Amino acid sequence: ANQRPPVDDEAMHLLSALKYSNLLQHPPYRWDLMLAVDFVYPPFFPFFAALTSKLLGISGIVPLVMSNIFFLAVTFLSLYGIGIKMGDRRLGVLASFILALCPMFFHLSRMFMLEIPLTAMVTLTLWLLLRSDGFKKTRWSVLTAVAVGCGLLTKQSFIIFFAGPALYSFLSA
Repeated sequence: ANQRPPVDDEAMHLLSALKYSNLLQHPPYRWDLMLAVDFVYPPFFPFFAALTSKLLGISGIVPLVMSNIFFLAVTFLSLYGIGIKMGDRRLGVLASFILALCPMFFHLSRMFMLEIPLTAMVTLTLWLLLRSDGFKKTRWSVLTAVAVGCGLLTKQSFIIFFAGPALYSFLSA
């Protein structure tokens, strides 16, 4: 049903992923060329999609778009974890259910855009931040730092979504 040309940003992200995929096909890997693929957006999502398509052994655009499934799973599991931490299991299931029914989120899940990975990284980071108990638990704090790094490598606006909860955690710790 999606026989349409990609929109501007989607086409640019697909081209970046295809460039990464092309660079991954020819070892030895030229990291200097990989760093020069896109100077506008961070590399995490298109590189992850290219790596996923290489690991699956499938080429083309479809496996790149299908890499959203991983980020959707991370989003729903993180929402479930946040719900458990803030209330009970029913709250986590309800939050995931409401997000799944949101028309804009559903539409973006079928596109190769940065919003689905950004949502996944924000929800994952917030869940890990809640699990760190105000940075008292070292393991969860380190995982939060790793997730923050991945979030910053996903899209520049990640910091806007993470700044408020991080500031609150720092002040209350």
